[in-house]
Amino acid sequence: MAVRRGHEVPGSDVGHACFGVPENTPAPVPAGEEEPAHGSSSATGTTTTTATNKPTAIDFDAHPELRGVLALRDFDDCAPDVAAAIVAMDPQTQRRLAQWAVVRAFEFAGLADRPWVTPALTALCSGEELPAPFDDPQSASSRLAAENLPPEGRGGPYRPSTAPGSEKSPTAKMFDHGPIHRPYYAMPALFSAADPRPIVAAFQTLSHACATYAEHVDTLLAATRTEFDIPA
Repeated sequence: MAVRRGHEVPGSDVGHACFGVPENTPAPVPAGEEEPAHGSSSATGTTTTTATNKPTAIDFDAHPELRGVLALRDFDDCAPDVAAAIVAMDPQTQRRLAQWAVVRAFEFAGLADRPWVTPALTALCSGEELPAPFDDPQSASSRLAAENLPPEGRGGPYRPSTAPGSEKSPTAKMFDHGPIHRPYYAMPALFSAADPRPIVAAFQTLSHACATYAEHVDTLLAATRTEFDIPA
């Protein structure tokens, strides 16, 4: 499968990387790429109204670091229970979610057991600096390109998440972009997980993992709810 290089896959504002995606495949640009606007907060300080008057679980006054986070509206739009749960987590749990999500993404993409990848996952989960080639996003991208990995990873050939003529789930509408190169979609999750801000790392790493799962995204989010005790 031909791969288009040089597309910037959304991630944290530290460690953005250029990774390839299959030709003629929409990139997984999260909804709400613009900076979220905030209006009046509720009496409890847990609900904000955006510029489009859509209620949101995110209080941007209490969490100014979330302004401009590309992944945030993904979950606020299609999985508000997950968005609210991430905001309510303590920083240690947010960090654990980010680490958990990158491992899930790399496993599904067929990357986790590669000898050149496993040291990076170990370092991430230990709070250490990422080793080469992951100390530089472009070097990691070049190494990934040289590996010539199968695009489907462990997810198998692409199968639409709904029957022809049926409507996708809200999460599939957000994250199922058709046939993709899963390893390329998964790779930015590692750099997002290393973001020094735990809440940002959690949102953006899970977003990359969801895009990697694509048509299987609902399976990943169900596992997320189970792992982190998020009521369905």
